[in-house]
Amino acid sequence: MIRDLVALSLSVRQKCKLPKTGLFTRMNFPQSAQVSQIWLPAIIILFLLSGCNGTLPPVPKTVLVPVPVPCLDKMPERPKFLSDGELAAMSDFELVLSLRSDQLELRGHVALQEALLRACVK
Repeated sequence: MIRDLVALSLSVRQKCKLPKTGLFTRMNFPQSAQVSQIWLPAIIILFLLSGCNGTLPPVPKTVLVPVPVPCLDKMPERPKFLSDGELAAMSDFELVLSLRSDQLELRGHVALQEALLRACVK
C-alpha cells in the first residue's frame, strides 16, 4: 500500500513537472521570501524581548488633603412655618398651596444646613 502511494506521488510529480523535493531539501524562494526568512525570526525575538522592559511607571493616585475650615459662629435662621391653627382655618385649596410652599422652604433650609455642616465635619 505504501509502495502504491509512493508510485502515485512520483507519477503526479512527473505529470505536473514538479521538482523532487524531500523533507530537508532547500526550496528556491524568491529574494523577498528569503529576506523574510531572515527577518521574521528577528522580529519575533524583538517582540518577545520588548516585554522585558522592566516595571511599569506608578499609577497616579488621588490624594485628599484635609484643609481646615472655620466653623460657623451661629446657625442660620429657621424659616417661619404656619401653625396648626392657621392651617386648620384655611380652605382646602389654600391649605395645599401653603403646605407646598412650606415644603419648598424646608428643603432649601435643609440643603443650606447640610452644606454648612459638611464643611465643619471632621
